[in-house]
Amino acid sequence: MTIVTHLGKPDDELHDLDGEMLAIVQGHHGYVSPSWYAPGATRAPTWNFSVAHLYGTPEMLSEEENLAALTRLVAHFEREVEEPMLLEREWATPFARGTVGIRLRVERFTCKRKLSQDKDPVSRRNVVERLREPGPYQHPALADEVERELD
Repeated sequence: MTIVTHLGKPDDELHDLDGEMLAIVQGHHGYVSPSWYAPGATRAPTWNFSVAHLYGTPEMLSEEENLAALTRLVAHFEREVEEPMLLEREWATPFARGTVGIRLRVERFTCKRKLSQDKDPVSRRNVVERLREPGPYQHPALADEVERELD
């Protein structure tokens, strides 16, 4: 697996890009209230999450590779905009020079998931239901992850 990304200058000088780099990919996450647990369950508030820590040695992209990566990135996000503003070489090249392109070939990784696995089935089902309810802690995607852990 390879990640292509960039930093703004002078961030490249603030971060040591000569050694191993850690990229954190955060999945779904959210608050879980102890009031959602079944009677008798341990009642401590917590945070459910999934995350991956990716390690590798960064390689700097050439100016041309960096411009191509930035162009693809902007095109990806602009496709959802009513009037997309795509990068055009004549004005994007100076803009791209203000960034440092990085290719990170993932050499090792760890994944972590905390999805109420330590709770009883009733509490876990309650967590799924509460995450699906409208309100400040609604998070259907996280509910789906917790539910997959139930199956």
